[in-house]
This record gives sequence, C-alpha cells and structure tokens, in this order.
Amino acid sequence: LTEFPNAEVVRGNKIATLPDLFALTDSYHAGVRFNIETKVQADKPGASAGPQEFVDVILAQVRSAGKIDRVEIQSFDWRTLPMVHRAEPSIPLVALYDGQTWAPESPWLAGENAAAIGDPMIGAKLVGADIVSPEYPLVDGKRYVDHAHSLGLKVIPWTVNDAATMREQIADGVDGLITDYPTLLRGVLAELGMPLPPAYQRG
Repeated sequence: LTEFPNAEVVRGNKIATLPDLFALTDSYHAGVRFNIETKVQADKPGASAGPQEFVDVILAQVRSAGKIDRVEIQSFDWRTLPMVHRAEPSIPLVALYDGQTWAPESPWLAGENAAAIGDPMIGAKLVGADIVSPEYPLVDGKRYVDHAHSLGLKVIPWTVNDAATMREQIADGVDGLITDYPTLLRGVLAELGMPLPPAYQRG
C-alpha cells in the first residue's frame, strides 16, 4: 500500500477477527488492553452495519473472551458510546473526531450540535466519553491537553507516524498515541527515557 511504505506484505494474509486477536494474545499470556473501534459510516446510512449492531456483536465477543476489564471502545460515530455504556458501564469510552466530523449538522455526533457547544471536549463529555481522541494536528499545544485534563478527559491523538511529531505530542502531555508504527514509537520512548511496554513471548 502506497500510504504504508514500510509495511511488510504477506501474501495470503487475512484480516483477523476479534476472537482471533483475543486467542493470539492469550497464547502469549499478554496482559494487554484492547482499543476496539466501531467502523460505522454515520454519513452513509446503509453503507455499514448500524451502531447498535456493532455494539452488540463486539460486546458479545468481548464477554465470551472474558475481556470486559481489558477493553475500551472508540468511535467517530458518537451514537455508539452511550450504547456501550448502557450495556457495560465499566468500559472506558473514546470519542474520536477530526475537523470533518466535529462540525455543524454533523451526523457523527449523536445529535449534539457542534456549533452550539463550540468545544469538542464538552461534546465528548456530553456523550459520556472518558478519552478524547483527536486527529493529532488538532492538539494545539499543552493548553489543549491541560483543558482536557481539567474536564477529566485523557487525550490520545491519532495517527502519529513520525518521530518528530511523537516527541512534540509527548512534550504536550498526551496520555497516549495511536500510530501505525509502534516500533518507531517504542524507540522514541526509549530515547526519552520513558517506561516501555513489556515484550511477550509465546507459550
């Protein structure tokens, strides 16, 4: 894929299902957390499963695997988040957004009015989010992170794929980063003397 020049292409590789992923991490005895996104096409009704179907299917698999205490659910379609909370109140909720989804008359915001609210973090709180996950250029310095923290929200921007931006976001005080290159991020964390996630071996 041109947008992922460093990706290793494995012929015949198939997209793993959620149960496949849970089984793989279990085989490594890995005590990792799972950040699961509902890929609902809120702006194209009928182009994807609806938010309730996504929630029902995902939570059924999470319960079956015994992972309720190790998942968080994120979505650009903020209708998803209250649905998850009603079914499993303990699961942390992540409100994804960018400049297109946080907009007046947006179909992504569970009926919230971006123009009236003005502040996407207030909007995220209104739908019950615990974490706000903006496209990373929207994090305009430490003041953004401080404001989120003052509202009780963690900040985990997406998708940060270069070392310089990783360093900038970390310096701003974000609580985590979404990246396509975790090995690169691990190197930046090591360079900064920050704690590293553990490595796991199968068996």
